[in-house]
Amino acid sequence: MQPLNPQIIGQTESALGALLGPVLVEAGRSFEQWAVLAVTADGAPVDRDRLVARVVDARKFAAADVEAAIAQLAADGALSVESGRVALTAT
Repeated sequence: MQPLNPQIIGQTESALGALLGPVLVEAGRSFEQWAVLAVTADGAPVDRDRLVARVVDARKFAAADVEAAIAQLAADGALSVESGRVALTAT
């Protein structure tokens, strides 16, 4: 078995992104929205600023794009945003 290295991790990430892309398009979601949902998937409310920082750090998205993803997910009812805390909804 070949040891993990940055090249293998990058290739794997690219392959998974290619598989995930069509699924997100079909679901009407962006990659940024998927990343926000993935970070909030444990169901515990998270501080909005911390959520943005975690997604930006993990995926190298612009903070404005993550903020827009949170706003759209909240508008769609997938997230609740109250008192600076973000949580998944039953939706």
